[in-house]
Amino acid sequence: MSLRLTAKVCVCCSVSDRVEGLGGVVSLACGENHCLAVWGLVFSWGLNSHGQLGLGKEVSLQPTPELVLSLTGVAVTQISAGGSHTLILTLPGLVYCCGANKAGQLGLNRVDEKGTDHLSSWRIQNKVTEGRFSLFLYLYCRK
Repeated sequence: MSLRLTAKVCVCCSVSDRVEGLGGVVSLACGENHCLAVWGLVFSWGLNSHGQLGLGKEVSLQPTPELVLSLTGVAVTQISAGGSHTLILTLPGLVYCCGANKAGQLGLNRVDEKGTDHLSSWRIQNKVTEGRFSLFLYLYCRK
């Protein structure tokens, strides 16, 4: 059973269906109610109740893949979607994050809601997002 968004309505589907407009995808991530795809550009769709799509909070539901304009020109290497938050790893090892932050899962050293992409200054080696929490693996060099 899969979830498909059509005409701003969520419907359950028992058969897989091709997502129109997506081709050449190199990375795909799905959260509780949202998805992201990368192929040079980052696209997101699904529910946006906490700003997890990176499209701002004005959009509550995006039924089709939408370009995340704030990431245009950014070299994205990995994406990860948690319950209601998103992490995006860039080539230089910096992280963009957006979405729910009620438990501090965005790693911003505060607890609140975040509705737009925010560039974290962490240098990341790898990351894992699962459910409501995030895990970053990073190198720390001390003199």
